[in-house]
Amino acid sequence: MTLVLNDPGLLRFENRIGARWVPPGAASIAVSNPATGEVIGQVPRFGAAEAREAIEAAAAALPGWRAQTAGERAATLRALSGLLLEHLEDLALACACASGHEGAWEHFVREYRPLLYRAADAIDHV
Repeated sequence: MTLVLNDPGLLRFENRIGARWVPPGAASIAVSNPATGEVIGQVPRFGAAEAREAIEAAAAALPGWRAQTAGERAATLRALSGLLLEHLEDLALACACASGHEGAWEHFVREYRPLLYRAADAIDHV
């Protein structure tokens, strides 16, 4: 079964460093459904240099995050929680596919829904 999401824009095969998405280049890793072996995309193969760049970008972002009030940070986390809930069905389907649960997707989607609800709830109450 091919992974078809309600919002295909959620399926990205890029890595994020700071404010930019890095697409796969010549050095990439195939992403496949473990149940079928079907290759569903390619992601960038990152090494030590890219890891350092990501760490530096995260460190550079920390002062801005730290400068926000607790209420501002809470609003950002609530927005993240809202996005999880908004896209819950697609995320549950993607989790089922990534886990290799071929053939009984609806069963595994039902298993992933409560996990995603709990994740959204935990984020909302940080």
